[in-house]
Amino acid sequence: LETNTLFVPGRGEEHRAAPGFQLFATRRSAGGAGRSETSALLDGLFAQVPMVPLSSDELDEVLRARYPTVSAVVPRLLAVYHALDAAALHDTTPRAARFLAANPPTARDLLKWAARVVMRANAAGADQHDEGGLRLTLESVFAEGLDCFCAAAAD
Repeated sequence: LETNTLFVPGRGEEHRAAPGFQLFATRRSAGGAGRSETSALLDGLFAQVPMVPLSSDELDEVLRARYPTVSAVVPRLLAVYHALDAAALHDTTPRAARFLAANPPTARDLLKWAARVVMRANAAGADQHDEGGLRLTLESVFAEGLDCFCAAAAD
C-alpha cells in the first residue's frame, strides 16, 4: 500500500486507496501440519497484537448469541472443545501430542463447528425449540467436529 494502489489479482483491476485507508488482516502466528511459516518479509508487514483467549463463559455467550438454533448443544460443544484443549497441553500419547501441539484447537475451529451444526440442524428441519430435531443430528454433529478439529491429521 506504499503506492496507495490496491491490485485485485483475480480481476486484473487497480483501485486508488482513499486517504487514510488501512487494511486489517489476521493470520496464525505459527505454522502447523500442512501450513508453512510466513516469510520474514511478510512478518514486517504485520503488527503483533497478543490476544487473550476467551473464557468458557465468553465462548458460551458468543455461541448462544451467534447460533441460537443450536443453543441446546452448546454445553456439549464446549465440553469437547475444552477436552481437546486440555489434551493439547497434557496428552502423553506421542502421536496425539504431536498433532495437538501442531494444531491446537482454536475458538475459530469451535465457531466453524457450531456454524456447521447449524447448517445440519437447518437441513434436518430443527428449530431453536426442537431439541428432538437436534438429537437426530448428533452423529453428524460429531462428524463435523471431527472434521473441524482433526482435518489436518495425516491419518
